Amino acid sequence: MQRDQHPRRTIHYVLALLAIFCPLVFYRVWQPNSLVFDEFYYVNAARNITLYLKDPNWLHPPAGKLFIALGIKALGDNPLGWRVAPATMGVLGVLGLFFLCRTLFKSEYRGFIAALLLSFDCLYLVHSRIAMLDVFAISLGLIAFAFLLKGLTEEKRRYIYVSGLFFGRSTASKLIGLFYMLAAFFAFIIFKGPRYVVRGFKTVVLTLVAIPLAVYLLTYIPVLFIHYPSLVDAFSEWIGAQEDLLIYGATLTGKHPYASPPWTWPIMAVTIPYYWGFPREGVVSCIYGLGNPAIWFPSLAVLPVMVYEALREKDKVSLFLFTWFCSSYFV
Repeated sequence: MQRDQHPRRTIHYVLALLAIFCPLVFYRVWQPNSLVFDEFYYVNAARNITLYLKDPNWLHPPAGKLFIALGIKALGDNPLGWRVAPATMGVLGVLGLFFLCRTLFKSEYRGFIAALLLSFDCLYLVHSRIAMLDVFAISLGLIAFAFLLKGLTEEKRRYIYVSGLFFGRSTASKLIGLFYMLAAFFAFIIFKGPRYVVRGFKTVVLTLVAIPLAVYLLTYIPVLFIHYPSLVDAFSEWIGAQEDLLIYGATLTGKHPYASPPWTWPIMAVTIPYYWGFPREGVVSCIYGLGNPAIWFPSLAVLPVMVYEALREKDKVSLFLFTWFCSSYFV
């Protein structure tokens, strides 16, 4: 057993994280009782899915909308039904980060601290409480990395393959999952050595190409394939949908008031107001897309140290975290 790890202690840390984050994410999650920001697109798409209609929101893959649709099916077409799935996924993402860092740092305590910091990040909390797609892609990506790192560090191939399932589900929620798979490719090189890409070519391809692609394709069955009597016609439509999705993402040039250059993102120079409401006279309620400065700014200060340890000291953990940061910066 790895240093500072014990099954009973793991359970205690998991229960502590649940006791901390669940009240934060589920408390009055049905408020506001109206659609918030881009919920308009994704909730309406999920409503169509519950009626076994095609997904009208072709700008993103359907997995996140399928999760929202499950919430609507279970709890009704109301704010709680819209948001129960992202809230649950937010909880799973916190636990995913705990197990990821538990493996990475060989310490349950450090894993707990990392997950605790995520629990108190305002941006992650906000996205866990509204029916948008980001939390699905991010949380599933965290779970995927937890399995991948466990498989790589403990020489357990089955965990590596399971990570491919979650990478596929993450990408099927939003294409930012592709950036996570890029970081996963570097993880193979960092923890197993550059030669492993050749020696373990089958494992790498299955984990980062075949399994995610199969999961991605299967996700379209309830929103696209069932609407065509011919598999050839359905697959042709799927190819066209992917072309439209990629072309839209690559050629998008529209501007909006909340646009900001990439170098300003870590310092949160521009924040996004997701919601403004006036529940009663003299009271204003608002939801902002804003990270927690008490977490983000110290993290930026630590970044140069991580880069030094990665490049000068050849520390594998720092190198992995640096490549993960770089590959997912534009997410």
